[in-house]
Amino acid sequence: MEALSALKVDGLRVIMATGDGLTTAKAVAAKLGIDEYHGEVKPADKLALVDKLQREGRIVAMAGEGINDAPALAKADVGVAMGTGTDVAMNSAQVTLVKGDLRGIAEARTISKETIANMKQNLGFAFIRNAVLAGCEGHSHSLAMDLFDQHAYMEATGQWRFTPPTHVMAALLEALRQFDEDGGQPARLARYTDNCRTLIDGLGALGLKPFLRAELQAPIIVTWHAPAHANYDFKRFYEAAKRRGFLLYPGKLTQVETFRVGCIGAIGAERDAAGGERGRRRAARDGNFDRQPARLSEQDRGQQWRQGGRNTRH
Repeated sequence: MEALSALKVDGLRVIMATGDGLTTAKAVAAKLGIDEYHGEVKPADKLALVDKLQREGRIVAMAGEGINDAPALAKADVGVAMGTGTDVAMNSAQVTLVKGDLRGIAEARTISKETIANMKQNLGFAFIRNAVLAGCEGHSHSLAMDLFDQHAYMEATGQWRFTPPTHVMAALLEALRQFDEDGGQPARLARYTDNCRTLIDGLGALGLKPFLRAELQAPIIVTWHAPAHANYDFKRFYEAAKRRGFLLYPGKLTQVETFRVGCIGAIGAERDAAGGERGRRRAARDGNFDRQPARLSEQDRGQQWRQGGRNTRH
Protein backbone atom coordinates (compact mmCIF):
# COMPACT_ATOMS: atom_id res chain seq x y z
CA MET A 1 0.00 0.00 0.00
CA GLU A 2 2.77 2.44 0.93
CA ALA A 3 4.61 1.83 -2.33
CA LEU A 4 1.48 2.28 -4.46
CA SER A 5 0.47 5.43 -2.59
CA ALA A 6 3.90 6.99 -3.22
CA LEU A 7 3.67 6.25 -6.94
CA LYS A 8 0.13 7.66 -7.16
CA VAL A 9 1.17 10.85 -5.37
CA ASP A 10 3.78 11.33 -8.09
CA GLY A 11 1.02 11.08 -10.71
CA LEU A 12 1.87 7.62 -12.02
CA ARG A 13 -0.79 5.40 -13.51
CA VAL A 14 -0.76 2.01 -11.76
CA ILE A 15 -2.08 -1.07 -13.59
CA MET A 16 -2.23 -4.63 -12.21
CA ALA A 17 -1.94 -7.56 -14.62
CA THR A 18 -2.08 -11.06 -13.13
CA GLY A 19 -2.53 -14.62 -14.24
CA ASP A 20 -5.01 -15.16 -11.41
CA GLY A 21 -8.74 -15.29 -12.12
CA LEU A 22 -10.80 -12.14 -12.56
CA THR A 23 -12.53 -12.55 -9.17
CA THR A 24 -9.21 -12.73 -7.34
CA ALA A 25 -7.75 -9.89 -9.38
CA LYS A 26 -10.74 -7.67 -8.59
CA ALA A 27 -10.54 -8.39 -4.84
CA VAL A 28 -6.80 -7.71 -4.64
CA ALA A 29 -7.11 -4.52 -6.72
CA ALA A 30 -9.90 -3.24 -4.47
CA LYS A 31 -7.84 -3.87 -1.34
CA LEU A 32 -4.79 -2.10 -2.82
CA GLY A 33 -6.76 0.79 -4.29
CA ILE A 34 -5.90 -0.05 -7.89
CA ASP A 35 -8.57 1.10 -10.32
CA GLU A 36 -7.25 -0.62 -13.45
CA TYR A 37 -6.64 -4.36 -13.37
CA HIS A 38 -6.48 -7.36 -15.70
CA GLY A 39 -7.02 -10.99 -14.70
CA GLU A 40 -6.33 -14.35 -16.36
CA VAL A 41 -3.47 -12.67 -18.23
CA LYS A 42 -1.01 -14.86 -20.16
CA PRO A 43 2.65 -13.88 -20.84
CA ALA A 44 1.73 -12.76 -24.36
CA ASP A 45 -1.07 -10.61 -22.93
CA LYS A 46 1.33 -8.84 -20.55
CA LEU A 47 3.69 -8.21 -23.44
CA ALA A 48 0.81 -6.87 -25.56
CA LEU A 49 -0.29 -4.57 -22.73
CA VAL A 50 3.18 -3.05 -22.43
CA ASP A 51 3.37 -2.64 -26.21
CA LYS A 52 -0.07 -0.97 -26.34
CA LEU A 53 0.87 1.56 -23.67
CA GLN A 54 4.14 2.36 -25.42
CA ARG A 55 2.37 2.92 -28.72
CA GLU A 56 0.14 5.39 -26.90
CA GLY A 57 3.27 7.34 -26.07
CA ARG A 58 3.58 6.15 -22.48
CA ILE A 59 6.85 5.45 -20.69
CA VAL A 60 6.26 2.04 -19.15
CA ALA A 61 7.85 0.47 -16.08
CA MET A 62 6.98 -3.18 -15.54
CA ALA A 63 7.49 -4.99 -12.23
CA GLY A 64 7.41 -8.78 -12.04
CA GLU A 65 9.09 -11.83 -10.57
CA GLY A 66 8.12 -14.90 -12.57
CA ILE A 67 9.12 -16.58 -15.81
CA ASN A 68 5.81 -15.43 -17.32
CA ASP A 69 6.79 -11.82 -16.67
CA ALA A 70 10.11 -11.99 -18.56
CA PRO A 71 8.89 -10.94 -22.05
CA ALA A 72 7.05 -7.89 -20.67
CA LEU A 73 10.02 -6.96 -18.44
CA ALA A 74 12.32 -6.99 -21.44
CA LYS A 75 9.88 -4.95 -23.54
CA ALA A 76 9.19 -2.25 -20.94
CA ASP A 77 11.18 0.98 -20.90
CA VAL A 78 12.21 0.03 -17.37
CA GLY A 79 11.95 -3.59 -16.25
CA VAL A 80 11.90 -4.11 -12.47
CA ALA A 81 12.47 -7.65 -11.19
CA MET A 82 12.17 -8.95 -7.66
CA GLY A 83 15.32 -10.37 -6.12
CA THR A 84 13.14 -13.06 -4.55
CA GLY A 85 11.87 -14.15 -7.97
CA THR A 86 13.27 -16.18 -10.87
CA ASP A 87 16.62 -15.76 -12.58
CA VAL A 88 14.86 -15.39 -15.93
CA ALA A 89 12.94 -12.36 -14.68
CA MET A 90 16.08 -10.74 -13.22
CA ASN A 91 18.04 -11.32 -16.44
CA SER A 92 15.24 -9.68 -18.45
CA ALA A 93 14.98 -6.53 -16.31
CA GLN A 94 17.18 -3.46 -15.96
CA VAL A 95 16.55 -3.09 -12.22
CA THR A 96 16.40 -5.75 -9.51
CA LEU A 97 14.92 -5.08 -6.08
CA VAL A 98 17.13 -7.36 -4.02
CA LYS A 99 14.67 -7.76 -1.14
CA GLY A 100 11.60 -7.85 -3.37
CA ASP A 101 10.12 -4.81 -1.60
CA LEU A 102 7.93 -2.75 -3.94
CA ARG A 103 8.78 0.39 -1.99
CA GLY A 104 12.12 0.16 -3.76
CA ILE A 105 10.40 1.27 -6.98
CA ALA A 106 9.44 4.62 -5.47
CA GLU A 107 12.89 4.96 -3.88
CA ALA A 108 14.65 4.17 -7.17
CA ARG A 109 12.52 6.74 -8.97
CA THR A 110 13.31 9.37 -6.34
CA ILE A 111 17.04 8.65 -6.62
CA SER A 112 16.82 8.88 -10.42
CA LYS A 113 15.04 12.24 -10.30
CA GLU A 114 17.59 13.63 -7.85
CA THR A 115 20.46 12.35 -9.98
CA ILE A 116 19.12 14.01 -13.12
CA ALA A 117 18.50 17.24 -11.19
CA ASN A 118 22.10 17.16 -9.94
CA MET A 119 23.38 16.62 -13.49
CA LYS A 120 21.40 19.62 -14.74
CA GLN A 121 22.74 21.77 -11.91
CA ASN A 122 26.28 20.87 -12.95
CA LEU A 123 25.78 21.92 -16.56
CA GLY A 124 26.82 25.47 -17.28
CA PHE A 125 28.02 27.92 -19.90
CA ALA A 126 30.75 30.54 -19.84
CA PHE A 127 30.52 33.75 -21.87
CA ILE A 128 33.61 35.91 -21.85
CA ARG A 129 35.22 38.47 -24.12
CA ASN A 130 38.43 37.35 -25.84
CA ALA A 131 40.34 40.29 -24.41
CA VAL A 132 39.32 39.34 -20.87
CA LEU A 133 40.03 35.66 -21.52
CA ALA A 134 43.56 36.46 -22.67
CA GLY A 135 44.27 37.98 -19.27
CA CYS A 136 43.25 34.72 -17.53
CA GLU A 137 46.24 32.72 -18.74
CA GLY A 138 48.09 31.02 -15.92
CA HIS A 139 45.71 32.12 -13.16
CA SER A 140 43.61 28.96 -12.77
CA HIS A 141 44.52 26.43 -10.08
CA SER A 142 42.43 23.72 -11.79
CA LEU A 143 43.08 22.21 -15.22
CA ALA A 144 39.40 21.31 -15.58
CA MET A 145 38.26 24.88 -14.79
CA ASP A 146 40.97 26.68 -16.79
CA LEU A 147 38.85 28.56 -19.35
CA PHE A 148 41.87 30.00 -21.14
CA ASP A 149 43.45 26.58 -21.57
CA GLN A 150 40.15 25.06 -22.68
CA HIS A 151 39.71 27.74 -25.32
CA ALA A 152 43.33 27.52 -26.49
CA TYR A 153 43.04 23.74 -26.88
CA MET A 154 39.83 24.09 -28.91
CA GLU A 155 41.40 26.72 -31.17
CA ALA A 156 44.52 24.59 -31.70
CA THR A 157 42.90 21.18 -32.26
CA GLY A 158 39.20 21.75 -33.01
CA GLN A 159 38.35 19.40 -30.13
CA TRP A 160 37.06 19.78 -26.59
CA ARG A 161 39.71 18.87 -24.04
CA PHE A 162 37.03 17.26 -21.88
CA THR A 163 33.93 15.60 -23.33
CA PRO A 164 30.63 17.37 -22.43
CA PRO A 165 28.71 15.44 -19.72
CA THR A 166 25.61 14.88 -21.85
CA HIS A 167 27.78 13.20 -24.47
CA VAL A 168 29.42 11.11 -21.77
CA MET A 169 26.10 9.75 -20.48
CA ALA A 170 24.76 8.92 -23.95
CA ALA A 171 28.02 7.26 -24.94
CA LEU A 172 28.17 5.31 -21.67
CA LEU A 173 24.69 3.86 -22.22
CA GLU A 174 25.57 2.71 -25.73
CA ALA A 175 28.95 1.40 -24.58
CA LEU A 176 27.32 -0.72 -21.87
CA ARG A 177 24.92 -2.22 -24.40
CA GLN A 178 27.76 -3.11 -26.76
CA PHE A 179 29.85 -4.40 -23.85
CA ASP A 180 27.14 -6.93 -22.93
CA GLU A 181 26.57 -7.91 -26.57
CA ASP A 182 30.30 -8.56 -27.06
CA GLY A 183 30.51 -10.98 -24.14
CA GLY A 184 31.57 -8.71 -21.29
CA GLN A 185 35.01 -8.11 -19.78
CA PRO A 186 36.73 -11.42 -20.73
CA ALA A 187 35.84 -11.06 -24.43
CA ARG A 188 36.81 -7.38 -24.53
CA LEU A 189 40.16 -7.99 -22.82
CA ALA A 190 40.95 -10.79 -25.25
CA ARG A 191 40.20 -8.56 -28.24
CA TYR A 192 42.17 -5.60 -26.88
CA THR A 193 45.12 -7.85 -26.06
CA ASP A 194 45.07 -9.28 -29.57
CA ASN A 195 44.82 -5.76 -31.04
CA CYS A 196 47.78 -4.63 -28.92
CA ARG A 197 49.90 -7.61 -29.98
CA THR A 198 49.03 -7.05 -33.66
CA LEU A 199 49.82 -3.34 -33.37
CA ILE A 200 53.18 -3.85 -31.68
CA ASP A 201 54.20 -6.60 -34.10
CA GLY A 202 53.10 -4.64 -37.15
CA LEU A 203 54.62 -1.27 -36.27
CA GLY A 204 57.68 -3.01 -34.89
CA ALA A 205 58.18 -4.60 -38.31
CA LEU A 206 58.24 -1.07 -39.76
CA GLY A 207 61.06 -0.10 -37.41
CA LEU A 208 59.04 1.75 -34.78
CA LYS A 209 59.75 1.34 -31.05
CA PRO A 210 57.21 1.43 -28.17
CA PHE A 211 57.86 3.96 -25.42
CA LEU A 212 57.18 1.44 -22.61
CA ARG A 213 58.80 -1.90 -21.97
CA ALA A 214 56.63 -4.92 -22.76
CA GLU A 215 56.10 -5.83 -19.08
CA LEU A 216 54.63 -2.36 -18.40
CA GLN A 217 52.41 -2.10 -21.47
CA ALA A 218 48.64 -2.44 -20.98
CA PRO A 219 46.45 -3.32 -24.02
CA ILE A 220 44.65 0.03 -24.10
CA ILE A 221 46.94 2.70 -25.60
CA VAL A 222 50.48 2.26 -26.93
CA THR A 223 52.86 5.22 -26.96
CA TRP A 224 55.50 5.12 -29.72
CA HIS A 225 58.79 6.94 -30.20
CA ALA A 226 58.62 9.19 -33.24
CA PRO A 227 60.83 7.82 -36.04
CA ALA A 228 64.14 9.61 -36.63
CA HIS A 229 63.48 10.00 -40.34
CA ALA A 230 63.73 13.12 -42.49
CA ASN A 231 60.31 12.49 -44.08
CA TYR A 232 58.43 12.11 -40.79
CA ASP A 233 55.85 14.76 -39.98
CA PHE A 234 53.17 13.97 -37.40
CA LYS A 235 50.51 16.14 -39.01
CA ARG A 236 50.88 14.36 -42.36
CA PHE A 237 50.97 11.01 -40.54
CA TYR A 238 47.81 11.88 -38.57
CA GLU A 239 45.88 12.99 -41.68
CA ALA A 240 46.97 9.92 -43.67
CA ALA A 241 45.79 7.58 -40.92
CA LYS A 242 42.53 9.53 -40.59
CA ARG A 243 41.82 9.15 -44.33
CA ARG A 244 42.14 5.39 -43.89
CA GLY A 245 39.61 5.30 -41.04
CA PHE A 246 41.97 5.41 -38.03
CA LEU A 247 42.15 8.30 -35.56
CA LEU A 248 45.37 8.75 -33.59
CA TYR A 249 45.63 10.68 -30.33
CA PRO A 250 46.74 14.18 -31.40
CA GLY A 251 48.39 14.99 -28.06
CA LYS A 252 51.25 13.45 -26.16
CA LEU A 253 52.19 13.02 -22.52
CA THR A 254 55.96 12.86 -22.88
CA GLN A 255 58.70 15.44 -23.29
CA VAL A 256 60.37 13.40 -26.04
CA GLU A 257 58.62 13.26 -29.41
CA THR A 258 56.04 10.46 -29.40
CA PHE A 259 52.64 9.56 -30.75
CA ARG A 260 49.90 7.33 -29.30
CA VAL A 261 47.73 4.62 -30.87
CA GLY A 262 44.70 3.07 -29.18
CA CYS A 263 44.09 -0.70 -29.11
CA ILE A 264 40.39 -0.38 -28.23
CA GLY A 265 37.31 0.45 -30.24
CA ALA A 266 35.57 -1.22 -33.19
CA ILE A 267 38.73 -2.78 -34.60
CA GLY A 268 39.93 -6.36 -34.78
CA ALA A 269 42.72 -8.58 -36.02
CA GLU A 270 41.45 -8.85 -39.61
CA ARG A 271 41.43 -5.08 -40.17
CA ASP A 272 44.68 -4.58 -38.24
CA ALA A 273 46.47 -7.19 -40.31
CA ALA A 274 45.24 -5.65 -43.58
CA GLY A 275 46.41 -2.22 -42.47
CA GLY A 276 49.77 -3.63 -41.41
CA GLU A 277 50.32 -5.25 -44.80
CA ARG A 278 49.53 -1.97 -46.60
CA GLY A 279 51.95 -0.18 -44.26
CA ARG A 280 54.72 -2.65 -45.05
CA ARG A 281 54.19 -2.12 -48.78
CA ARG A 282 54.37 1.67 -48.39
CA ALA A 283 57.46 1.40 -46.19
CA ALA A 284 59.14 -0.77 -48.83
CA ARG A 285 58.30 1.86 -51.41
CA ASP A 286 59.32 4.94 -49.43
CA GLY A 287 62.10 3.48 -47.26
CA ASN A 288 61.82 2.11 -43.71
CA PHE A 289 61.84 4.47 -40.76
CA ASP A 290 65.05 4.46 -38.77
CA ARG A 291 64.75 1.83 -36.02
CA GLN A 292 66.21 4.19 -33.42
CA PRO A 293 63.87 6.73 -31.78
CA ALA A 294 64.61 10.40 -32.25
CA ARG A 295 67.11 11.72 -29.71
CA LEU A 296 66.64 15.22 -28.32
CA SER A 297 69.14 17.22 -26.32
CA GLU A 298 68.08 18.44 -22.90
CA GLN A 299 67.93 21.99 -24.32
CA ASP A 300 65.71 20.87 -27.21
CA ARG A 301 63.42 18.97 -24.83
CA GLY A 302 62.98 21.99 -22.62
CA GLN A 303 62.25 24.26 -25.57
CA GLN A 304 59.78 21.74 -27.02
CA TRP A 305 57.97 21.45 -23.67
CA ARG A 306 57.72 25.23 -23.22
CA GLN A 307 56.43 25.76 -26.75
CA GLY A 308 54.04 22.84 -26.96
CA GLY A 309 53.25 21.91 -23.37
CA ARG A 310 49.96 23.76 -23.11
CA ASN A 311 48.47 22.20 -26.23
CA THR A 312 49.72 18.68 -25.70
CA ARG A 313 48.48 17.92 -22.17
CA HIS A 314 45.24 16.03 -21.74
